[in-house]
Formats: sequence, structure tokens, C-alpha cells
Amino acid sequence: MCQQGAEQRDYVYLGGEFRKNARVPLPYGQHLSLAGALFGEGVYSTRTADASQIYVLRASRKPEEFGAVTAWHLDARNPSASSIAARMELRAHDIVFIQEQPITT
Repeated sequence: MCQQGAEQRDYVYLGGEFRKNARVPLPYGQHLSLAGALFGEGVYSTRTADASQIYVLRASRKPEEFGAVTAWHLDARNPSASSIAARMELRAHDIVFIQEQPITT
């Protein structure tokens, strides 16, 4: 719910092994890619993050599919994965999650 006069924004959420977990506003009239979230907005922690375990979680928008989630997995250890991340457009309410390294646990 917006306050009177406030512009409504859409957000994506960064969780797990980012330097700071955050709610990131999507740019007006532009797009935010997964690469933009990983390397710009959130800057994931290369010390504690498991680069092979990056996920984008997207819940279904259909009320009858409540609880249905699509998950995309990215293994950023492979350099060609960066090109995939640069082309993957994040949508409102997406969650980008990075697992911690086993040694961190």
C-alpha cells in the first residue's frame, strides 16, 4: 500500500551470501539483469558464497497455483555463465539467493 502521492515500485530481493541482503527497486522503464544484481546491486561475497549455487526463485502469479515456484540455477564458476546472467531479466518479486560455501557452514 502506497502513501498518498508516493509512486509504487516493484522490487527484487537478494538473500543468502550477498554482502548485504536487500530489497532492490527495479529501475523505472529499464530492466535489471541477474548479472546487474550479482555484480552491481548486491555484490555477492566471494569469500563466503558458493558461486556454483546461485538461484533465481519466481513464484507463480496465478492464485490457483499458490506455492508454485520456478527455480533457475546458475553455476557462476563457469565463465560463460556470466553471459547467461547478463541476459536473464529479473521480474518483480523475484528472489536471488546464493548458498554459502560448505566450509562457511
